[in-house]
Amino acid sequence: SILAVPIFINNKIWGFIGFDDCKNERLWQPEEEQILITAAYAFGSAVNKNRIEHDLLFSYQKLEDKVANRTEDLYEMNLLLKKKTEELNHSNQELTEYASIISHDLKQPLLTISNYLQILKKKMNSKLDLKTSEYIQIMIRSSIRMQNMIEDLLKYSKLDFKLKEFKLLDIGSIIEE
Repeated sequence: SILAVPIFINNKIWGFIGFDDCKNERLWQPEEEQILITAAYAFGSAVNKNRIEHDLLFSYQKLEDKVANRTEDLYEMNLLLKKKTEELNHSNQELTEYASIISHDLKQPLLTISNYLQILKKKMNSKLDLKTSEYIQIMIRSSIRMQNMIEDLLKYSKLDFKLKEFKLLDIGSIIEE
């Protein structure tokens, strides 16, 4: 005689567990049936737990692999960013040096022109008509203005620009003021 009980996993029949008595035909006692039902439940729970642990371990390993790959990608990107930053800093330094040289090279002829015009004006002031004297004064002012513009461009090229953070403002209070 055979006593068989189904094993359920996630409310689906996974298999059977049973007792048999090959030599005698018999009726199984309710206690024996209950033991077998409890054993089937415990076995199904153990198999299900094992599957869940396996799936969890597999998911954990996949996540670990993804994190490792992302970490490696971020590390490589960080190295590239550092290299590009160094290149940019070097390029900015070269541009600053170039701007200084160009500034000097542009200011020097203007200074010479301005100085010679002032000397000319002082030496020839009494001999120049009013219109010519006015023209010389305009050229002197223009060369000085051009020198100032070159100096301002040089200062501008040396500025260290940093982005400022935006702040939230209460427009209502600003309008009231």
